[in-house]
Order: sequence, then structure tokens, then C-alpha cells
Amino acid sequence: MFVASGAREKLRGQRRERFFEDFVQSMVHEARQLGLTEAELVQLVERGFDGDAD
Repeated sequence: MFVASGAREKLRGQRRERFFEDFVQSMVHEARQLGLTEAELVQLVERGFDGDAD
């Protein structure tokens, strides 16, 4: 099987951009609707990384 050089990185970059568009922007919008500050949102995200969010 042949894979173009840099294909994995390109796909990962595309996936990250979709993640930003599909999830991060929506999350930031919802946080603003709830009156959360950027710092509060970061704390919630960190809590997700620290917990068993998998």
C-alpha cells in the first residue's frame, strides 16, 4: 500500500479544522450564552481532560 508523503499530517490538519468548526465554535457560542468567561470555559475543558471523559 502506498501513501503519499505527508498524507497523515494533512488528514490530521483537516480533522483538527473540522473539530474547531463543528465543536469548538459551538462550545464557545454556548459558553457566551451562559455568561461564562474564557477562563471559566478553560477550567471546564481542563476538568474534562482530568476526568474520565473518554
